[in-house]
Amino acid sequence: MSNATDTLSRLREDQGRVEEALEAARRARESQQRLPTPDLSELATLFEREGLLARRMGDEERASECRSRAAQMRQAVASAPPPDRDLTNMPEALQTLEQHLKASLQHAQALQQAL
Repeated sequence: MSNATDTLSRLREDQGRVEEALEAARRARESQQRLPTPDLSELATLFEREGLLARRMGDEERASECRSRAAQMRQAVASAPPPDRDLTNMPEALQTLEQHLKASLQHAQALQQAL
C-alpha cells in the first residue's frame, strides 16, 4: 500500500498537483509506519519526500520536521547491527525508536495546533 500511494504522490506531483502529492506522500509514510516491522530505510525515504513536498508548499516547519525524522531513521539503520550479529536487543531498540517517533509526532501536532 505504501508503494502504491507513493507512486500516486509522484504522479500528482508530475501533474503539478503538489498539495495532493503532499497528502499522498503523508498517507504513504503513515502506511509504512503502521506495518508491524516498518522498513526504516523506506520510511526515511518517505519522510524525505514528504519534507520536499512540504517545502514546495511553503510549510518550512513540516519540511524541517520531516527532514529530522528522516535523519533519525537513517541513523537507526546505520546503527543497526549487521545481520550476522546477535539481534536479541533489537526489540528494545525498535521500541525506543517508536517512542522517539511518537514524541516527534506529538511535538509536530502541538506546533501545528499552535499555528
